[in-house]
Amino acid sequence: MKNIVVIGGNMGVGFEVVKACLKNGHRVAVACKEPADSFPVKDNDNVMVRSFDLRDTDKCVQFIEEVVALWHRIDGVVFYAGITPFSGLADCTQEIYDNIFDINLKSTFFITQTALKTMINHGGSFVFFGTSHMESGQMDRAAYAISKGGVKILAEHLSRRYAKFHIRSNIVVMGWTATEGELELRKSLGISKEELDVEASAYIPMGRMLTVNDPVPAVMYFLSDESCMVTGSTIRVNGGEYI
Repeated sequence: MKNIVVIGGNMGVGFEVVKACLKNGHRVAVACKEPADSFPVKDNDNVMVRSFDLRDTDKCVQFIEEVVALWHRIDGVVFYAGITPFSGLADCTQEIYDNIFDINLKSTFFITQTALKTMINHGGSFVFFGTSHMESGQMDRAAYAISKGGVKILAEHLSRRYAKFHIRSNIVVMGWTATEGELELRKSLGISKEELDVEASAYIPMGRMLTVNDPVPAVMYFLSDESCMVTGSTIRVNGGEYI
């Protein structure tokens, strides 16, 4: 049994990772923004759910400390939570910038820092969700791309400097995925699911968007002992999509 933390485990790929961890016999601590009592799985010996705003660094730190106090160790941390607003370099406001960086990068940094303090004693696995945007980003995703570039550097720093403590750090680059958030965003722009599928089939070489289940095997591999000698690696689950 491993103790796994999933940041953003309340929906989409994050929730599928939670379910896969439980199926494999692990305990899971879930951080989500929705009320904890709305989470489909209630608190029990194997599930801990806490709701808080990732922009609150103190709450991020307290969450990890609570997991350690309850289960005494953390074996893996999965960072799925993130926001992807439309915002180009020429028109990004300070409010949008701050929200993107606080949620996508700052919370990730300090959760990693806090978990590292306990994982350094026994090793463990960090799994970061990357994006094709982190290489440069499309024109309307400047701040998002830069925040994810920071996550990439954090993952690489961990893999290079902490391998001697048996701490692994890897990235899953998730391609264009039909998540709840993506569908809501496109709907707000007047784009239906059917229209989105047509657009995606023409853009993605393998002919379709990802489902929320497609990235899960890669995440579970990085969390498993089968990847005990794998660190500093990136798996691209994107149907051949590149920015």
